Amino acid sequence: MMRLPTGLLFGPFSSVLLSVARYASGSFTSRLSSPRLANGSSKSWRLLKATIKYGCIMYVVNNYIVDFFVCIGPSMEPTIQSHDVVITEHISQRFGSLRRGDLIVARSPINPTSFICKRIVGLNGDLVYDENLHLVKVPRGHVWLEGDNARDSVDSRRYGPIPEGLVRSKLYFRLWPLSRFGRIVNFKRRSLPGEDLEELSSY
Repeated sequence: MMRLPTGLLFGPFSSVLLSVARYASGSFTSRLSSPRLANGSSKSWRLLKATIKYGCIMYVVNNYIVDFFVCIGPSMEPTIQSHDVVITEHISQRFGSLRRGDLIVARSPINPTSFICKRIVGLNGDLVYDENLHLVKVPRGHVWLEGDNARDSVDSRRYGPIPEGLVRSKLYFRLWPLSRFGRIVNFKRRSLPGEDLEELSSY
């Protein structure tokens, strides 16, 4: 997955902030040598403060409320297609309300600099199958992740359960393509060993 805010929001924002800071600094120097520029200088400082405030708001929003991602790869097809643009929310993860069936974004346990999009299949105490069809019990504080496209997904069946701390957010809304624009409904993909299939309808 590719996270959007870093390049689309904070990149331009940093340039704007730097430009405003330079302008404000120049205005302040001018004010010292020419009192008549005080009014223009105060405007530049107000602009600087507004820019900093905007940056703080965007940081809080993107790290504690919602985030934007472009999904890359076929591992979640057909639910999530490659190049889908999605909004994710952080509330569920931060308040411990994740459950089986949720579509989530997590840091890759193989490459921590990248993100993955998978479905939570197992939680603490659940029994699941690894890629060799061996039963594995999900330990406390971990989740078991799988891609909906099982034949083309590198997930917990290969690298095992991952710590809950690696889970970043939960998929909430699809922005693109417009033909599938709308809220992303989370549901449980399949039953666990020994689980009643009728329970699937409750998710």
